[in-house]
Amino acid sequence: MQILLISGFLGAGKTTFIQAMAKATGRHFVIVENEFSEFSIDGPLLRAKGSDPVRGAAADLEVRELSEGCICCSSKLDFSSTVITIANTLNPDYLLVEPSGVAFPSRIMQNLKPVLYERIGLLEPITILDGLHYRNERQEFPAYFEDQVYSAKHLVVSKSEGFSTQDFEAVAKDLQLTEDVHFPLTHYSQWSKEDWLSLLTKAGEPVVLEARGKSEADESLENMGFQPFPCRSPDQLLYLLEELNSGKYGYIVRSKGYCKNEALWYRFDYVDGQFQIGGCEPMEDTRAIVIGRNLNRTGLKKLYLFEGG
Repeated sequence: MQILLISGFLGAGKTTFIQAMAKATGRHFVIVENEFSEFSIDGPLLRAKGSDPVRGAAADLEVRELSEGCICCSSKLDFSSTVITIANTLNPDYLLVEPSGVAFPSRIMQNLKPVLYERIGLLEPITILDGLHYRNERQEFPAYFEDQVYSAKHLVVSKSEGFSTQDFEAVAKDLQLTEDVHFPLTHYSQWSKEDWLSLLTKAGEPVVLEARGKSEADESLENMGFQPFPCRSPDQLLYLLEELNSGKYGYIVRSKGYCKNEALWYRFDYVDGQFQIGGCEPMEDTRAIVIGRNLNRTGLKKLYLFEGG
């Protein structure tokens, strides 16, 4: 079993990338998915059958969720136990690890060292970089940003469908990447099957990073979850997302979820002031999470539960 760590900050597009990888390679993956919330949003989406009109087929993905704590620190023992259990029971060719957007991949790789042996190996880690918002992430959350970027052997720029080669090169120059980091100069939607498969062949090893700035997590980040999430129409959802930009609810970094309007299901993604709404497969229930600093918890509860008109 080969372990592939796919990291990235909140809203970078890790789940979308994994769905694209499964579809492009045709491989069966088992996924350990860890979110910064009391329940998972992306796990049920990864398991959903059929085709998402935006993201394409979700493929055959088996998902294990770890939602109580971060696998790089408080839940590292549960994580190691999960990896060993998957290796001994399912024994897939590939185990994809999708940590929370506020995880330290260097610590996760160190936590994996005790479980690596002849039957369990580690592939070169991947980090998904939000091509539209990474500069703000670097400024606001330098500890997470630097660990995620400089732990990677493959750095993939998401939300870059409109980028030119010069745009990609400017990002690489801005980040001062070393020569041993693979940095594709196209969006992954343009990759060949061979490009995708190359990510599944190169062995990696745990890394130890030199301090490049802040070394500790930003403990000021908070999260709230709503299950069920009683949004009944796209208009209600649009109102909610626009309200998040009003400044009344704290600094909102990320929100996502899905809801139902009669027979139609909708999912939404909010990242640093920008959002999108689209359709999705029927889910087991409705749910939403919000992540940020200095959250107005009373106001957010009223907003997400549509209390008070």
